[in-house]
Amino acid sequence: LWTLDNVVLTPHLAGSLGGELHRIGDAVADEVERFAAGRPFAHPEDLAASARTRVW
Repeated sequence: LWTLDNVVLTPHLAGSLGGELHRIGDAVADEVERFAAGRPFAHPEDLAASARTRVW
């Protein structure tokens, strides 16, 4: 899916059972730490794919 031009993968929360929110918070904190340290994001946004996204 990562290599397809007609697919945009987005983070979302579906059917949360409770533990997901903690993991999402950890992932956000990790990305903020990476940014603050000048390191690349673990999960960067594909700006080219975002530019192709249509709102329906």
